[in-house]
Amino acid sequence: MPSWTTLLRRPELIEGLYSTPPSLADFDLSEVSFDAAQNSCSLRGTLSEFPDFPRTGWEDDANRVGIRLLLEGLEEFEIRGWSFENIVHLSIRLLHEGPKIAVSAEGKQTSLQAVCSTLHLEDLFAYHSVEG
Repeated sequence: MPSWTTLLRRPELIEGLYSTPPSLADFDLSEVSFDAAQNSCSLRGTLSEFPDFPRTGWEDDANRVGIRLLLEGLEEFEIRGWSFENIVHLSIRLLHEGPKIAVSAEGKQTSLQAVCSTLHLEDLFAYHSVEG
């Protein structure tokens, strides 16, 4: 099965930082936002793995990487539950019913299901966390 990064509009933005695509298990989902005018949704959170090849210019003490995924052409969306700590198993896969992408997140208190036509890595940033 192909990596989730291959479903991104520009996978090279993240693939160049890791020797293998980063896992979406234990994704710390911190923000969900919608843009009704653009028929899109963004998911912001922190990956569980720090890159093998960090970008030059990142702070020396950075130990976490956050991303914002933009789901465009949103066709379905459902969310149940929310907490201040949303550690989820994020899953991104291509649907067989055409060029559609399914995004799901399952955690102890939060679950999310979405279907979109395009997936972008809208932002990628490094920071230092004392929980590291």
